[in-house]
Amino acid sequence: MARIVPSVARAIDALDALADAPDGLTLAALSRRLRVPKSTLHAILGTLSRRSMVEFLSDRAGYRLGPKLAELGVTAGGQRQLVETAYPFLERLVRDTGESCFLGVPAADPMETIYVGKVESPHAIRYSADLGERRPSHATAAGKMLLASLSDGALRALLRGRALPRFTPRTITDPAALLRDLRRIRARGFALTVDERIVGASGIAALIRYAPGRVAALSVIGPTGRIRARLRHHIPLLLRAVRGIEAAMGQASSAPGAPPHGSRRRATIPGAGRACPGDGTPPTQARAATSRGAGPRRRA
Repeated sequence: MARIVPSVARAIDALDALADAPDGLTLAALSRRLRVPKSTLHAILGTLSRRSMVEFLSDRAGYRLGPKLAELGVTAGGQRQLVETAYPFLERLVRDTGESCFLGVPAADPMETIYVGKVESPHAIRYSADLGERRPSHATAAGKMLLASLSDGALRALLRGRALPRFTPRTITDPAALLRDLRRIRARGFALTVDERIVGASGIAALIRYAPGRVAALSVIGPTGRIRARLRHHIPLLLRAVRGIEAAMGQASSAPGAPPHGSRRRATIPGAGRACPGDGTPPTQARAATSRGAGPRRRA
């Protein structure tokens, strides 16, 4: 068995701790959590910071994960082609909806979803998140869409004995209720969350089958009032973008359950009383994926 290098192990422990604290941890808090002297941690974090593995925010806010980890995660997960292919579709979806759009993939624990691609809304008040951030799958549109891609049997095993944290009064914390919600999502072809993780923030998401056995979720997220007011407008655009990404990845005709490219998928919009067809000619442009946003950021 290979020898464990203590300094490397401590660096990994620090990264794991920061992954559980997206808003950052101070040096003192990290030292208490890991039971490692502050002087030792300061040297480790300084090295990680110079390699963009972590970012120093301020003495008060501390450190958080850096952009290099998001890049490495995409590569390690085999998602680089997906992100690069999806990026122009995200750009177009932001132009068409005016809201922030994210590409999410399941974490090692499917009850968490990781954002690997994004284009932010030009609005001053918008939903914002960093690449590589984890989100609770049971309380987010992208996460629910990814969970809904699993079988009922797999979901029961995943939820057995698991506590579902409550973030707002609308968060579903009962496993049986969540399973019923996921069945509805699976049946209608998209997920909708309203104030379930953050009061005032809502989103819609649809599933991307981009390779055999591989899935991602494309989501549109924004202030609840704007999302609900334009729900009928946004859903066909979201589904069009998903079909375009699948076609560009060569999965439109081969993915189980995916409609042939160019076919019209009908999505029933809750409360709309009728189906809303998506149309869809995807853009053909492709470019390397980076995260972009305009105007001042306001995290939701």
